[in-house]
Amino acid sequence: MLPKELLKTSAIHKLGLALALYALYIAFFLIGFPKPIDNGVHILVVIVALCAIIRELGTLRITNQPLLMDKRQKIIFSFFLVFFVGLYVLVTFQGIKNVISVFNSPFHKIINVATTAFCAGFFEEYLVRGLILAALMQILANKRFGYTLAGFGAAFIFGLLHLSNLTFQSPAATLQQVLYATVLGFTFAYLRIATNRLSLCIGLHTLIDFQPSVNQGVTTVHWGSLLIVFAPLLLATWYCLWQADRQKNHSKFKV
Repeated sequence: MLPKELLKTSAIHKLGLALALYALYIAFFLIGFPKPIDNGVHILVVIVALCAIIRELGTLRITNQPLLMDKRQKIIFSFFLVFFVGLYVLVTFQGIKNVISVFNSPFHKIINVATTAFCAGFFEEYLVRGLILAALMQILANKRFGYTLAGFGAAFIFGLLHLSNLTFQSPAATLQQVLYATVLGFTFAYLRIATNRLSLCIGLHTLIDFQPSVNQGVTTVHWGSLLIVFAPLLLATWYCLWQADRQKNHSKFKV
């Protein structure tokens, strides 16, 4: 069952606030504040957005209690973390190399990258896995596949948000980013529901963005590499949310 604090406002109100806050966030980038005040304004915008989201939700819990995972689900949950850190961060996107490269940069660049990565991690997770996911779960309350549909809906919206990157990177690179952002968003939705917290999602999201080119857009990679990495992640996430829905329906536990 959803925490009673989440039910104090309607799902439509939550989605409307999400749209307004995203417009505010995009406006910050379009205005293009001069350095060195841009980082300060960026942080201020995120703080204002987070305060508005926390006030709207009334709680950071998405359910009254975390999911009760069986042995198989715990194994797959561990797989998520090992797979993500081992393959995605360390190999596919060269996470350690990126972090080392950032800290070998001039001090002002370290500050710029850290500000962008942390602001994106906090803002996007509070917006999508906090506000939007809560709204969708409210809409899909008591549905047979409520967790799965809400998770995929939030992930789909998360992927579409990256279309704004067309302003500074190629259509092909943006399309790939939308694809893997959607899959990652689906996985993050499960982690959010399973742990009943945002902290893990924020940490992983920030780690992804902590790279020298975070303010310069992404480049295209081989489609085969993307499928090898993200197809198993998509299937594993779907299985876990499907199992969560089965558990909910079996126990008459309603989201």
